Amino acid sequence: IGGFPVGYINLNGNSIGNWNRMFFDLTKKVDIKGFINKNSHMPQTKLLDLYQKKLGDNLNELEQKLTKYGINIENKLALTLQKLSVKADFVIDLHSAGINQPHIYTFPDLINFANLFGMQHVLKLPLEFTGAFDEAFYLPWAKLAHAYKNSTDKDLHINKESYTIEL
Repeated sequence: IGGFPVGYINLNGNSIGNWNRMFFDLTKKVDIKGFINKNSHMPQTKLLDLYQKKLGDNLNELEQKLTKYGINIENKLALTLQKLSVKADFVIDLHSAGINQPHIYTFPDLINFANLFGMQHVLKLPLEFTGAFDEAFYLPWAKLAHAYKNSTDKDLHINKESYTIEL
């Protein structure tokens, strides 16, 4: 469309930018090591609930900041999807294109599960935030699990999964 790939330009406004990279990193205001040091004595389920609440609080604070003087459609969409997913255990970001080799993106911790989708091509994403929805959902939990392991030498069972499927 106009030389831009679908998903890159907002046809309802003047915004040009990658809609696949508009999500928010909810861990920017979280001292994960401090959080673990303060709460590692808790049962894991309680620690995970408290962390989920912290992520939700960060989203609410971000929403208040962005809506104070009006919010653009891209930020509203990102906030809405992140608010819907903050309490989820499983996220699938489904993409489709006219001509494409079907594949799935996921993170190193989830490669074995990704193979269960039966896709011929599985691409491993790095554990770094670039603004994508799957990253916005999964990376806060992966960061927590990795920091917990480094701090306590115990595994934290986050029970969160995120995949982007390209069809």
